Amino acid sequence: TNQIIGSNVRLGTEMPVGTINKYMPAVQYRDGGNIYGNLTIHGSLSARVLNGGGSGPYTTGAGTNSIVGNSALSNSASGNYSTISNGVSGIAAGPYSLIGNGYNNVINSDGTDFTIILNGGSNTILPLDAGSDVGQATIINGQENTVRKAYATVINGFQNTASGYYSTVINGSNLSATHDHSTVVGTDIKSVSASMLHVNRLYAKDLPTSNPGVAGVIWNDAGTLKISI
Repeated sequence: TNQIIGSNVRLGTEMPVGTINKYMPAVQYRDGGNIYGNLTIHGSLSARVLNGGGSGPYTTGAGTNSIVGNSALSNSASGNYSTISNGVSGIAAGPYSLIGNGYNNVINSDGTDFTIILNGGSNTILPLDAGSDVGQATIINGQENTVRKAYATVINGFQNTASGYYSTVINGSNLSATHDHSTVVGTDIKSVSASMLHVNRLYAKDLPTSNPGVAGVIWNDAGTLKISI
């Protein structure tokens, strides 16, 4: 059909700005709020409208156009355009920040534009010091992980820190990527140089057995490890 089920408003007709709330209650409480066809809205549609007046799990946050899932569980989306989808005691204070799920996850308000914590517990994104940029930073999962510089990432693990620009920590525990463009994998490792991979041990299979003639490539010369120059 070409109408909103449970109301007399037909899709394809313009709804004047500011009048969407007059039409949507019929959708919210009849036929489960299902809409068939295409609906064009002039103006904005708030989370409270989607919930039927704020009675559902999603509400508007303190920030402009922010959305909070389960605000009754101490979640707070105070950053403009920020979102908390689910979880407990989450704080999304950065503009355009996102917390997907988990508990006690916090995105600080300073320099944290477009940051993400997808899941986990007690993870934090905040600047290394006053005025530092930590935008575009990401924590995917884990517990008690911290990201403190822009474009840095912690993928998983426990008590890991990425505090260099574009640094990455991949799983493990007690890892610290403090240098720019550094990557740390394993356990109890702190980076020592920028643009370097840090691991506890390294296994390389099927190394070239002759000089590849490409600078920087490792190869096996009859049991002797060499680097092509």
